[in-house]
Amino acid sequence: MSKLLEQIQSKVFHRKGADARTVINAEKWLGLRFSSEFRNYLMDYGAASFGSHEFMGLGGDAYVDVVEETLRERRNTLGFTKDCYVVENLGIDGILILQNEDGQGYEFSPIGMKRIFLSMKEYILSCES
Repeated sequence: MSKLLEQIQSKVFHRKGADARTVINAEKWLGLRFSSEFRNYLMDYGAASFGSHEFMGLGGDAYVDVVEETLRERRNTLGFTKDCYVVENLGIDGILILQNEDGQGYEFSPIGMKRIFLSMKEYILSCES
């Protein structure tokens, strides 16, 4: 993951990475484990954005905090699955990008949920194109 973001570094804005204890506490709050790729992203970058994409993280504003956003969606969104966390809120028609512990990603919307990537790296590359 780090190498991928380094490839697009000139386009990426990111915060300071989160320490391991913060990541573990976030997982406890959510009652799940992040994928190893997402965990590494959190420790390397905290939260990141490029272009029109703002990826969830830790240590930033509440609207891009993976814990705050995931808990909010669990409370307010019918059918939100508890084995996933929010990676990105597209801010369009209630569409969320979710990821599970295995690293698989889903587009979640009012009409359902479909798998769209097998890794965060794959998703970021699709966002860049």
